[in-house]
Amino acid sequence: MDNEKKFKQDENMLNESPVTQVAITLNKSFIAKFFGVLAILLQIISCFIPIYTITFLGMKKDVLYIEGDGIIVCICAVVALIFILLSQQIASTIPSIISCGVFIYTITSLSEVSEFLGSYGPGMWLLVLGYIFSLIGVVLAIVWKTDKYSKKNVAISIGIVILSIVGVIAIMYLSEGKKQNDHYQSACENMKNGLYSEAIKEFDSLGDYKDTQEKKIECYYLLAKEEMGFSDYDSAIELLEKVKDYKDATMLIDECNFNLLKDDYYGVEDMPDLIDGILEKCPNYKKAKDYINNLIAKELEYYANEEEYQEALDFLDTISGKWNVEKEKKKFREKQEVAEKTEEDMEIEQNDEYIIPGSDCIYLLFDDIADLSVEELRIARNEIYARHGYIFKDESLNNYFLSKSWYEPRYTIDEWNENWLNEIEKDNIQFLKGTEETMRENEQYN
Repeated sequence: MDNEKKFKQDENMLNESPVTQVAITLNKSFIAKFFGVLAILLQIISCFIPIYTITFLGMKKDVLYIEGDGIIVCICAVVALIFILLSQQIASTIPSIISCGVFIYTITSLSEVSEFLGSYGPGMWLLVLGYIFSLIGVVLAIVWKTDKYSKKNVAISIGIVILSIVGVIAIMYLSEGKKQNDHYQSACENMKNGLYSEAIKEFDSLGDYKDTQEKKIECYYLLAKEEMGFSDYDSAIELLEKVKDYKDATMLIDECNFNLLKDDYYGVEDMPDLIDGILEKCPNYKKAKDYINNLIAKELEYYANEEEYQEALDFLDTISGKWNVEKEKKKFREKQEVAEKTEEDMEIEQNDEYIIPGSDCIYLLFDDIADLSVEELRIARNEIYARHGYIFKDESLNNYFLSKSWYEPRYTIDEWNENWLNEIEKDNIQFLKGTEETMRENEQYN
């Protein structure tokens, strides 16, 4: 019994001896510092291992932390290591917090991209593990009270903190410029490769950096033209409205509006709405006007072929207040008058000895004049004027027409107005004159 008491007393004395206490303290300090140093090594190594992998169009690109904010992480890790070596592990939390803040900022920036273009790499997980080990080391240092403080160490620590903060701020300022330039180069590369939407997003984030605003406008313009190629005219108009003053953006807006209106045209009953839309949305677009004129010409050609002159006039009436069709209306009124002319009227003209009956209301063809001589062509041409009472200076013509019962001389050459002739008469005069001249030239040649 006495031996047991003596053994316990000896054991307690051994545990309470300064040497034992120092050994225990050293072991605890080593363990705490081990976690701290291991954390720092992991943080530094993570900066040289891909933190993120971009995958696009089958190609992969690894992103290293050291290319961006990893420099700050390395500096913070070195500062934390100095604190640990000075047995001030708790103070190492200051650079660790700064480092962790930079890390969270980076992860937040990459989170949106990671959903679409890539995934996080092993460097990120090493960095997270490093922060966990750092936290464990600090907790052990607090619990075991392994830190040693002296005036000298505190002064050194304060100086290191101040220098590290200044260094981090300087690096962040410098790296911000590098980040902007990297974003700018990336946006330019996307623009070059035709990825205009991605380029616009990056240019937006750069504000007024360099010529980003001009390039963003160009991207909007090029993207709009791309949408036009896909016939997505609504999207193209929305984009072009943002850059109306750039190049021919206004004309392209008119073209898009025209194509949208054209797509909604299904037949002649839609013509008034089509004209209203063009006059409202693209009044200066020449192709739109040509398109309307061609549609009108096709409709009138159909009515003319079917001899539906009244239907043609009804159609022209629906658009006459919107489009200039007075010339066409006049032509179809004349066609209608010709159609309404009876056979009896034609017989009357024939009996009255006209050279060409109906030359005032029927377009002449070569078959109609094939048997006429040069002199008869001359008389037939002037016969059109004689119907209106023109007084001829040529004595032979004057005597000829005075012999006709239908001729009523009324207008001298000074009183005559060429506008009294209708379009059919003008066309027939030119036709007869050309044929007459050709026949005269042939007679001279023979």
